Amino acid sequence: MESDGDMSMIVFRHCIIKQLEVTIDVSLKMRPKFHECIIGKVYGPKSAKDLGDRMFECEVGAFEASGLTTSALLDNKMPLPMKVLSTIVKKIFFQAGAARQISALYRGLDNDERTYVDPIINILQGDGVVAFATAGGRQLAVPNRRFSAEMRSVMFDPMGSESAIVAKVRAL
Repeated sequence: MESDGDMSMIVFRHCIIKQLEVTIDVSLKMRPKFHECIIGKVYGPKSAKDLGDRMFECEVGAFEASGLTTSALLDNKMPLPMKVLSTIVKKIFFQAGAARQISALYRGLDNDERTYVDPIINILQGDGVVAFATAGGRQLAVPNRRFSAEMRSVMFDPMGSESAIVAKVRAL
């Protein structure tokens, strides 16, 4: 769920939802309600309790907190640029904080993996997914939250994602 507006008056009833993203940057009071829905996977909260009064009598297959480690992402069997893309997206979009220091994007990566960081963040910036800022003399990558759902798809399934970002990173 990503919105700049109040969605609290929206109620989903008897819906079947494959995936639901619940971001922390939307106030609980402004989120829609779900009543008697079947939801395959909810990304973000650890349990229905974290959703407060927004979910009633729903069946949820699984809750998945945004807790994938860099190591777990790098252990995937996919091309190196795709692994690095997943880790960068995780660090910028799904770790706590409003922005990520550019230097942090290199942490946990070996020398071969680090060679992809600059080209990938340039692709992300070129497509408006991230912006660069400076604070306290430090270079920061600031996520454009309008891309959160797309970036979650990129992080969890980069090889299956239809994102234009993925196509550009595959070409590296």
